[in-house]
Amino acid sequence: MAIPATVLATVLATTSEIIRDILDEDSLEITEQTQRSALESWDSMAQIQIICAIEKDFAIKFSLDELEQLNQMDSVGDVVSLVSVKTSA
Repeated sequence: MAIPATVLATVLATTSEIIRDILDEDSLEITEQTQRSALESWDSMAQIQIICAIEKDFAIKFSLDELEQLNQMDSVGDVVSLVSVKTSA
């Protein structure tokens, strides 16, 4: 099932705002290609906070398998894709 571009754009915008807020970097430019490993402030504690904020803002809950996937993902685009699928389900 293809996810509409408008959904992906909305999820990216919201996720980017969450990341900027948690990393406390208001001017951070975030795209789908942004790599978690390239952001020094995106440590394991920030990862937990970002996941919790995504669940809250999108009113979703990640399964244990999805949490494991999220922890293996490095690009913001991968996170956006997973969230988009969950919000479209």
